[in-house]
Amino acid sequence: RAVLDPLVAAGGYDVSAGNYVVVSHAGGEFSTYAHLRAGSVQVKKGDLVVRGQALAQVGLSGDGYEPHLHVQLTDGPDPNLARGLPLVFGNVRPVQFSSTIDADGRRQLQAGELVDSVDAR
Repeated sequence: RAVLDPLVAAGGYDVSAGNYVVVSHAGGEFSTYAHLRAGSVQVKKGDLVVRGQALAQVGLSGDGYEPHLHVQLTDGPDPNLARGLPLVFGNVRPVQFSSTIDADGRRQLQAGELVDSVDAR
């Protein structure tokens, strides 16, 4: 099984993601926020969260090499079993130009690309 699923052999997503939070959304979608700073999670299972609410602090937990936030959208609550879904960000801009332009003239962010937040004012 370790050959087919090396993440399981390493201890699964719980080990590689470090501290993480999964948020359930309408329509059967789930967002995962991983590599969070130890002791910084501000929500607990069953809490209602709202857009813009702080969930935790970015950290260096799990298999990361530097502090960062891993974000993913999936079709289920278990990051080990769920399938990834497209995720659209409306308030970020790329730090490094390494992606392509889509048919509408917008850039598509690539996995691992660095972004800055854009002031929504």
